[in-house]
Amino acid sequence: MKTIRLFVTMGFFLIPLIAFAQDTIYFNATGEKVETKLKAAYYQTLVKENGNSNKLLERQYYMSGLQKKETCYLDSNKKKKDGTQKIWYFNGQLKSSVDYVDNKYHGTILTYWENGQLKRKDTFVNNKFVSGECYNAEGSSIKHFDYIILPTFRGGDNGLIQYLRKTIIYPRDAVARGIEGMVLVDFMVLKDGTISNVALKSGISPELDLEAIRVVKSMPKWSPGMEDGEPVDCWFTIPIMYKYKR
Repeated sequence: MKTIRLFVTMGFFLIPLIAFAQDTIYFNATGEKVETKLKAAYYQTLVKENGNSNKLLERQYYMSGLQKKETCYLDSNKKKKDGTQKIWYFNGQLKSSVDYVDNKYHGTILTYWENGQLKRKDTFVNNKFVSGECYNAEGSSIKHFDYIILPTFRGGDNGLIQYLRKTIIYPRDAVARGIEGMVLVDFMVLKDGTISNVALKSGISPELDLEAIRVVKSMPKWSPGMEDGEPVDCWFTIPIMYKYKR
């Protein structure tokens, strides 16, 4: 009987909220572009940091005119943050201030409760955590927790690998034709742990690609990702290696 060995790794990033543009762009509450102000929850502008720099400064505003978010990118590719990213609550209170250098945490991560009370003060050097303190909304010190917590399959990485091994059916046509290789599948873990937005990133044959997508779509709920203690939607990429014993 033919068997397969699956090698699974995972990559993580938070949901991108915006798309590159030169002019003002409007978005609804879920981050989707809309054509008019009437349907918008916020809008975005993008300008050069200064005339002698390739850095781009991206600003988002609530429709009230209060600032929502400010991010500095190294260049127009918008793949690397460089500088201090700031996010504000709807009431104008600063929510977070995060220092980046070349897309890595480097400096201080400060977060605040909506009442203005400091929630977190973490120090990072070259993406490595150095020290940190956390506080409740009344200002009392509490046990420190990680700023970013990745979504996890219930059962951990080993549980995920075992699930894939048990669930994937190696298509007979692919076996007969000797097709092996890696399929990359993107998916989103929503705030409630539900799997969504499953899509093929790269494939090797229609039957192997469809089987990989089927299995990812059928996964049970995950434990959701967290940012500063709040559930967030997160993207993952799973590479699935098809290989059969001869």
